[in-house]
Amino acid sequence: MSTSAAGGAPRRIREGLVECEGEGERVFYNPAQVVNRDLSVLVLRYYGHLAATERVGDDVAHAGLRVLEALAATGLRSLRYARETGCVASVVANDVDAAAVEVIRRNIVLNGKLADCVSVSGADAYALMASRRGAFDVVDLDPYGTAAPFLDPAVRAVGDGGLLCVTCTDARVLCGTQPEVCFARYHATGIVAPYKHEQAIRIVVGCIAQHANRYGRHVEPLLCLFIDFYVRVFVRVWDRRSLLKTQPSQSALVYHCGGCSSFWLQPQGRIRQAATVAYLPAIGPPVGRTCPVCHTTDRLLLAGPMYTGTLHAPTLCDWLLWAVGDEGAEALPPASRMGEVRGAPSMAQLRPHLAARDRIRALITVAREELTVNTPLYVHLPTMCRVLKCSVPPLQAVQSILRQRYGHASSQVHHDAKALKTDAPLPVVWDVLRCWAQLHGDAASDRLSPEGKFIRATTPSQPLEPPLTLRDFQERRKRRPIPRFPPNPTPHWGPKRAASSRVPGSGSASDTVHEADAPPQNGGESLSGNPIAEDARNVTAVQQPFR
Repeated sequence: MSTSAAGGAPRRIREGLVECEGEGERVFYNPAQVVNRDLSVLVLRYYGHLAATERVGDDVAHAGLRVLEALAATGLRSLRYARETGCVASVVANDVDAAAVEVIRRNIVLNGKLADCVSVSGADAYALMASRRGAFDVVDLDPYGTAAPFLDPAVRAVGDGGLLCVTCTDARVLCGTQPEVCFARYHATGIVAPYKHEQAIRIVVGCIAQHANRYGRHVEPLLCLFIDFYVRVFVRVWDRRSLLKTQPSQSALVYHCGGCSSFWLQPQGRIRQAATVAYLPAIGPPVGRTCPVCHTTDRLLLAGPMYTGTLHAPTLCDWLLWAVGDEGAEALPPASRMGEVRGAPSMAQLRPHLAARDRIRALITVAREELTVNTPLYVHLPTMCRVLKCSVPPLQAVQSILRQRYGHASSQVHHDAKALKTDAPLPVVWDVLRCWAQLHGDAASDRLSPEGKFIRATTPSQPLEPPLTLRDFQERRKRRPIPRFPPNPTPHWGPKRAASSRVPGSGSASDTVHEADAPPQNGGESLSGNPIAEDARNVTAVQQPFR
C-alpha cells in the first residue's frame, strides 16, 4: 500500500517487509508491478539456495549473492531482496537519475538494518554493467519500456551460472503492432496473432540468447511469463560453449496464415543423432505459398526468429507453489522446499506480506501445466471458431476429446483463459471444431461443404469413429481450489506514465512526460516516432483482461 501527498510531495510506500518513500511523480513507482516484485523475491530466494548447493566448495556462494538492480528508481526491489531473501551479501541499487539516487539513500536510512547490505550507485547502467564483467550473481533489469539496450552488458555482468531477471513493458511492440520497431530492438519480427503474448515472451528470450551467444554463453530459462502488460523472464547464464551448438535447433521462424490463423514452425537448425552427433541446417520450408488449411494464397506472414525451447523449470514451479501455500504442493519432498535460509524470515512469516500471493499461485499453477505440453505457441479457440462462424465449445471438453480420442496432451495458458496449448496437429484440432460446428448447425454452409473454401478444416484428417456427439462436448467441470484467472484488485490496474524529468512547479505545461519525449535513459535512442509510453497504455488492444 502507499499514501501520497499533493503537489508531488514524498509518499510512504509499504510493500512486503520494507517501507520506503517516493518522490511524488519524479521517481517512478507502479503498484501494479507488485506481482513482479513479489515473484522476483521468491525466485531469488529459490536461486540463492540452489546456487549454494551447486557450488559447495565456493566461499563466495556461501557468503551470499551479489545483486545488481541496474534501474532501481525508489530502490524498493533492492531493499526487499536484502530483507526478505536471506541469501544476499550485497545489493547495488543503481539509477542514473539524481532524484532517484537521493530517494534510495533516504530509503536505506529508513530501513536502517539494511545499510550494511544495500549500496547506492548513480552510474550509467550500461557503463556500469559493461565495466563489471562477471561481477554479479544476479542482475535485475526493470526499465520503463524495453530492456533491449541493456541486454548486451547484462549478459556479461552476470557470473557463470548467474541469474538474469528482465522485464519488458513494450508489449505493443512485442505483440506485433509495430513490427519494424520490434526488429530494431530485438532483431525479430512480431505479428498480431492469437498467440502474440507467448510470441512476446519467446522473442525476448531469443534476444537474450543471441546476446549471450556472442560471448560464448548459453541461456537456460527458469521462468518466463506474460503478466498483465509486461514480459518478465528469469534465465540463468552459463559459460558453456558446447551448448551453443544446440541454439539453432531451439530457434525458429513462424509462418502464420492471415486467413485462418494457422501456423507452422521453421527451425533454424537440426540435430542428427547417429554414431556421432551432427548439427545441420534445417530442412524447409514447412508450407508453400498456399495455406493447406484455408487455401488462401500469398497471405502467409513471417514472424521471428524466436526461442522455441522450454520456458519454465518444473522444480522452480513446484517450489513456488509450495512457497505461496498451495495445498497441492504440501506433498513436495523436503529437498525441494528451498528458501528456508539462515537469516531470512521463514515462508510462514513472509507469506502474509506477499500482496500478490494469490495471483502468483494462479500464474504458476497454469504455467506448471504448460510443461506437460512440450510445444511452442498455442491455438486460440475463439479465433478458430470465428473462421468457422460457430460458437466456442467448452475448452475442457476439447481437451478431453484430444486426450481420450487422439491421445494428445493439452493445457491452458497462463495469460489467456481461451487459449489451448496442445501437441495435436493442427488438422486434428480443426476436425474437432468442425464437428462442433456441424452438431450446432450454426456454421456457414460454404465453410462446411467439401467444395467450400476451408476443405481441409471441414474434411477429417482421419476417420472419427464413432462420430462425436454433443455429449462429447459437454463441459466436465472439476472443482478447482483457486481461480486460475483472478480479477485485477483495483480499477485501472496496469501501466502508468513515466516519471517526470522536470522539477514540480517549474512552470512547465506538464510535470509528467512520456518516455520518448524525455531524454533516453543511459544514452539510449528512441527507435520510433511513437512514444514508448504509448506502448504500455495501448496494450489493452493486445491483452485480454484476467477473468
